[in-house]
Amino acid sequence: MDKMQLNRLRLDLATKAKNGLDFILAAAIVWSIISLVWYLDYSSYDKSILTFIVGSAMLPLALGLSKLLKTT
Repeated sequence: MDKMQLNRLRLDLATKAKNGLDFILAAAIVWSIISLVWYLDYSSYDKSILTFIVGSAMLPLALGLSKLLKTT
């Protein structure tokens, strides 16, 4: 098996396994919520705390999406 064939099989497997799709979707959701947080009329301190809280939901959201999309 040559390098080109191995690379093609690796890409095919990544496509079938939907590698990273759950984290990409979770990141899109988290960043959308963070952008909404920064449009709110709160102090900068409150916005930064809310950003931290929303950002901490990234991993659980990605794990939930992986179960929903069956990418595990």
